[in-house]
Amino acid sequence: MAALLWRVVLLCELLCSGAVAVGLLRTWAASAALHTVGATAAALCVFVLLQGLPVVVSYGRARWVSRAGAVRPGALTIMRESVAWLRAMLAMSALGPRRKGVARVPNAPVRPVILVHGLLCNGRIWAALERKLAAAGFAPVLAVSLEPLLSDLDVHAGALARAIETLYAQTGERVTLVAHSMGGLIARAALRTVRPALLHQIVTLGTPHYGTRLARDLPLPPVRQMRPDSPWLEALNFAQAGGLGVPLSCLYSTDDNLIVPAVSGTVAQATTIRLDGLGHLSLLFCDRALEAVIMQLRTAA
Repeated sequence: MAALLWRVVLLCELLCSGAVAVGLLRTWAASAALHTVGATAAALCVFVLLQGLPVVVSYGRARWVSRAGAVRPGALTIMRESVAWLRAMLAMSALGPRRKGVARVPNAPVRPVILVHGLLCNGRIWAALERKLAAAGFAPVLAVSLEPLLSDLDVHAGALARAIETLYAQTGERVTLVAHSMGGLIARAALRTVRPALLHQIVTLGTPHYGTRLARDLPLPPVRQMRPDSPWLEALNFAQAGGLGVPLSCLYSTDDNLIVPAVSGTVAQATTIRLDGLGHLSLLFCDRALEAVIMQLRTAA
């Protein structure tokens, strides 16, 4: 379902860019060669602007609801996040068959990892980290795709719990969870049914552990659960106030365009890694963030 969603978004952007190019060709009096170059350039500019538009809007909204005006990203941060948006959209809408995780190298140690995506995403969004994990010797790696997209978080937590139990049964080794955004809450919720002994550690990136004020903008079921005053989130945090029973590392960015306030990206009992200059999706593609994840996994290995 996520792949279909992002294919539709990508198609709409391409049609919009093409419409601008056709309009320019019809109204601009110039040579054929100049027509072609100008129309192509115009279409490309429109496509690029469409990538930056949701990022700029999200940063504007984040600054507005932060009340203190704390979210002040630089131009490089916005550009990086716009590129990450495009990379995520292309990855999640890919038409080819998806590789079923990263296979274990013969005679290498078994270090199973499950990757848990965020809202409106699928497992394809983890391609960059999957390559890093393979190079670092972590395998087998399973990037789950949680469906239906807009299910209650407890439904996703149940599916994740079953994936953890299956991978543990197959490998006989404790499983590491790496989760982005909403996926971090799903990972924590899965601990309600999964024995902590089955897990090695949990690493979250840009997860709104105490909610995000931007969640008030959308009335979707899982988004409502991520509001700071959500009964679901309050119950989860109350139940885990003394710890998770599993080592937790939280990576968060002070320039996150979707998590407001940014400090919601960590909890008191966790190992905290603060990253500046990265937007919400940039955490999944920037080498600095990915290397920080690998370092946490090696530290706890």
